[in-house]
Amino acid sequence: HTGKPNKVLGDIQHKFYKKYKASCQEKNSIDTALTLLNQRKYRNLLEAIYYVMDKESFEKVLKWAILSTDIVNPVIIQETISRYNQVYKSNDSYQKVYDSDSGVTQLSDKLESDPTQRVAIEHAIQITDVAHITQSWENFVKWNFRLYKECMDNYENRLLPDPSVTWSVNQTSFLENYGLSLASRVHRIFGDGIADLNLIDNVTANLRRWEKEGDRITSLFISGCESHDRERDILLSCHVYDSHTDQSDVESC
Repeated sequence: HTGKPNKVLGDIQHKFYKKYKASCQEKNSIDTALTLLNQRKYRNLLEAIYYVMDKESFEKVLKWAILSTDIVNPVIIQETISRYNQVYKSNDSYQKVYDSDSGVTQLSDKLESDPTQRVAIEHAIQITDVAHITQSWENFVKWNFRLYKECMDNYENRLLPDPSVTWSVNQTSFLENYGLSLASRVHRIFGDGIADLNLIDNVTANLRRWEKEGDRITSLFISGCESHDRERDILLSCHVYDSHTDQSDVESC
């Protein structure tokens, strides 16, 4: 990953964009992974994978998973939700893909004929891609800051607008409109098998706390970056009031 959004790569006509167009970094990651995996030193790993599924099915699953992480692409998000709705909105009794007895997700050998497979794969990787929003407040703030810093680096290189202006409100919107709905769909798909992760409760708790502290924390991000402070010091300043705040809202992960 270049550390730049796909849109920026398109604007600057980066080699990845010229080769792949839409979702260019995700597609490059897929090709890179498959090239590496076919090296001799990974032969045993590849044989283990192909013992479970054939080459065509594996590459199909890989593409489903990686392409679904391009969450700023509205087409991908709309299609992912549409596939979910087709399975779970039309049939409330549809069998969950998670086997609570074995503790694994069952992949059938008929990927195309069983729509639950793709829905499960896409949602599992999407929730993993933003795992920090489902975890402790401290972890959420840490990775939120790192995203802010990445966006600031692009701004300073005149590739993106200043993210500081709308950072606080945008994080609220992301948690509310993307995070909560995603966590709810993942819970519906995998059921009791992931109940201990408390996905919905943790996203909700982080949202509620960000609504209270987001403006203050954003201002600390801004001042810390302007002063070139160390990440550790910026994060410590974000949690300076933690001793006065109830931390029981979020289940630690």
